[in-house]
Amino acid sequence: MNRALIFWLATLCLFAGGTVLWIGVHKITDADQSSGNQGGIVVTDGPPLTGFTLTERTGRRFDSSSLTGKVWVASFFFTSCPQRCVQQNTAIKELHREFRDQGVTFVSISCDPERDTPLRLAEYAERFQADPESWLFLTGNFDLIQRIGEDMFDVSVEPSGHTERLIVIDREGKIRGLFHWEDSQQMTKMREQLRIVLDEPAAEVLTEREVIGTAEG
Repeated sequence: MNRALIFWLATLCLFAGGTVLWIGVHKITDADQSSGNQGGIVVTDGPPLTGFTLTERTGRRFDSSSLTGKVWVASFFFTSCPQRCVQQNTAIKELHREFRDQGVTFVSISCDPERDTPLRLAEYAERFQADPESWLFLTGNFDLIQRIGEDMFDVSVEPSGHTERLIVIDREGKIRGLFHWEDSQQMTKMREQLRIVLDEPAAEVLTEREVIGTAEG
C-alpha cells in the first residue's frame, strides 16, 4: 500500500478518536453542570445510604454521624416555597421550643440546593429564631439529598418538591414514625412518640480503645 495513503489513514483515525473522546468528556461535563453538582461526580448506585455529609447554614460541614445517640427530627423544605414550607417550619418552631432543652435536634434539608445557599438558609432560619445548635438547616448536592430521602427515610424528594411529614429518629438511628405537620392528631402522637424515645436509654458506644481491650480480655 502507498506510504502516503497509510499516513493519511492513520491521521484520520487519530483525529476521529480524539473527537469521540472530546464529545464524551463534554457530555459528562454538561451532565454534571445540569445536575447542579458542585462537588464532583456523585455515585448514584451502590448500597443504600446510612449517613450523609451536607453544609449547614453557618457554612460548616455537617456529618450525620454527629447525631448518633441523639433523638432528632428530619424534614424537607425549600426557602422559595410560598406558604406550605413556612407553615411547616412554623409547626417545627413550636416543637423546637418545646423539645430543644430535652435534647431533640431538628434537621431541615433543602430540596432546592441550587438556590438555597448557606447565606440564604441563614436568613430564612432567622425568621423562626432557630438555634443553630439544635435546629439545623442543610444544603448540598441535589442527587445526594434525593438519595437521603429515598434511602434513609423512604420518602420522595424532587426538585422543589418533598414530603410534608416530619420524621422522628431515635438514638440508634431508627425511624420511629412519620407525622404530617398539618394533622393535629398526628402532631399529638408525634409529641407522645418523642417523649417515649427521649425516655429510652442511649445505646452504649464503645471507643476504639475499649473495643481492643474487650477483645484482648
